[in-house]
Amino acid sequence: CSTAALPYALGIASQYGAKLYAVHVLSTDAYLFASPETCPAVVEYQEEEQKMAAALLEQSLRGTPHQVVSAVGDIPDVIFRLIREHQIDLLVLGTHGRSGLPKLVMGSVAEKLFRQASCPVLTVGPHVRNEQKSVVKFKRIVFATDFSEESIAAAPYAFSLAREHQAHLALLHVLEHPQGATVDFESNGDFVTRRMKDLIPRESDLWFKSDYVVEFGSSEE
Repeated sequence: CSTAALPYALGIASQYGAKLYAVHVLSTDAYLFASPETCPAVVEYQEEEQKMAAALLEQSLRGTPHQVVSAVGDIPDVIFRLIREHQIDLLVLGTHGRSGLPKLVMGSVAEKLFRQASCPVLTVGPHVRNEQKSVVKFKRIVFATDFSEESIAAAPYAFSLAREHQAHLALLHVLEHPQGATVDFESNGDFVTRRMKDLIPRESDLWFKSDYVVEFGSSEE
């Protein structure tokens, strides 16, 4: 899953001329279930895996300004420290989409990073189709907004990505069906569209194409 996220990190770093930090953390959780007799072998195996991972990252990042960081510890703590030390602008990571017992035992590292990181987080989930290219270029972007403070804070990032990649940007708002009430969906849709248009910078027509979509139903669906 983390390998699937690499082309997106490369695409963004390349487009913005950013330095890419590739971080591989050897989690101390790996030793929790090891017996005293097997612990040395587990440590040796994990360290060898870490060396191989670092070598693969170096090969994948050739030609891109980068730094490969290998560390041992609690994964979120290590990444949060690196974000502070290197003034990271964006965290890109792959997610396994675990649920049930695996999530309960291992914890949700991605969720903790997403909720507590001091910079924006781009997550690449397990159902994202595999990109054959080494560098991803964004062609179509959707910015979903409910006009809350949190969603409005995401708008500049969507606009910036659309501008840098000359991508088509769709602004989406979902009106959920009210229970036991009659609503003029046409009037509400027109009102919402005007609100979305107010979010777009005036000069955006010079940067990217955009349209406005109002749907009715469940937000997730």
